[in-house]
Amino acid sequence: MPAETVSGPGPARYRLWIDEECIGVAQCVLTDPDLFALDNAGYGKVLVAEIGPEKLPAARTAVGNCPLGAVHLDEVE
Repeated sequence: MPAETVSGPGPARYRLWIDEECIGVAQCVLTDPDLFALDNAGYGKVLVAEIGPEKLPAARTAVGNCPLGAVHLDEVE
């Protein structure tokens, strides 16, 4: 008898974003330059808007390190 396949939700996905409170301190960039950079005006920007669980620790650190609270992380449903 073949094994039963159980399908369920895939791994969680998360959305990173930076709000208008950003003043360009760049703590997010220092946390993970693969996820964040500074734009031409010197403000933080997200390079990878939707991440998987493998980048979640760095994203959470960036959220916590932003002195203005401008970096946000939301679970995508």
